[in-house]
Amino acid sequence: MVQLCNDNQIILPNDPSASKAFKELRKLHPALVASGHRAQEITRVLNSFAASIDAFSTLRNHASLAHVNDLLDVPEATAIVNAMYTVFRYIQDCIQRGP
Repeated sequence: MVQLCNDNQIILPNDPSASKAFKELRKLHPALVASGHRAQEITRVLNSFAASIDAFSTLRNHASLAHVNDLLDVPEATAIVNAMYTVFRYIQDCIQRGP
C-alpha cells in the first residue's frame, strides 16, 4: 500500500501504518476514491480491515516462530490472514477496474 501511494505521488508521513496508507489511497487514488451507494459505510468497513493489518504487524512481530512467545491459535491467525486478503484483493480489484 505504501508503494502504491509512492507510485501515485500520494504523500505519507515517515513510517506510515498500513491503515494510514489505505486511508490516503481511499481519499486520493482515482481508482479507490469512495463513491456510489453507501460509500461512507463501506469506507468504515474497509478502514476497519486496514486497522486489522496494523494489528497483524504487531502479532507477526511478537507471535511468530522468530520470537519467543505463545503462538496464535488457528482461528485468530486465519481471521487475520483473511482480513489482509480482503483489503489487498479490494485494492487489486479497484486498480483493475480503474477510475
